[in-house]
Amino acid sequence: GFLVILNREKLLKIHEILENYHCETWKDDNLRYLTVQRIRPFRRLQKIQVYTTGLSGLVYNLTPLIKMLQQYKANGNIVKYMLPVPAVVPWHYNPGGITYILTYAFEAYNMFVLLCVTCGVDAFFALILFYVIGQLQ
Repeated sequence: GFLVILNREKLLKIHEILENYHCETWKDDNLRYLTVQRIRPFRRLQKIQVYTTGLSGLVYNLTPLIKMLQQYKANGNIVKYMLPVPAVVPWHYNPGGITYILTYAFEAYNMFVLLCVTCGVDAFFALILFYVIGQLQ
């Protein structure tokens, strides 16, 4: 994500050049058929990526909750409070307190943003790759 922000202008210029060429090729019916035929694998890969990254994010966020629920059912209390991403935070949180809940929500939100950026950037580069393949043909 950071490199995309740094090179945003260059990426937009590449996208504009390739999109203009691609729009011209779509005017020809024969080339349009070849191009549309090549889109399906890219869309399929993108959907697979969105589903798998979304599922992995969901598993990361729900696993600590499930483990704590199992502890509660077994002992009647929660022995260990876990976070979605094992990390050291620069603040102290009391197990089960408001700072723990806010830290958990903060990590869950960060996971969601990370997954959105990952899927969006990868889809953008797949689109650029699709344009380049179309231009080479």
